[in-house]
Amino acid sequence: MTASEERAKVLDEKRNVTGRISDTCRIVGFGLLAVFYTIKVGDEKFGTIETDHYCLFMAVGLSGFSIILFDYLQYFFGSLAVEAAIKADNKYDTDSLSYKARVLFFNLKQYAVFVGVGLLIWLFLVI
Repeated sequence: MTASEERAKVLDEKRNVTGRISDTCRIVGFGLLAVFYTIKVGDEKFGTIETDHYCLFMAVGLSGFSIILFDYLQYFFGSLAVEAAIKADNKYDTDSLSYKARVLFFNLKQYAVFVGVGLLIWLFLVI
């Protein structure tokens, strides 16, 4: 296998892995929002969670929202970075705002997943 074929294979695997990370983050984000919404509109059993652990409960919902927002922003800035790369002979400008923002939001959504899941576990442990 040539060096360019090896590079293409590695890049394809990177694309696959980062795509799965994004899919997983999105699912977790919607899951956290589903739990938040279920507790918010649920029956009286769930009502005490919202009042007794308000800050923790709201943080779970905010984490889910943040994951979805960061996911969108990653793809938005990624789109801008790709458009700029096309105009620049298919080369990314790694110093551009759009490229840096794409990387930032990709990382932020992963951190938000860990925070959100941790908060949800904590919420379930205290109820």
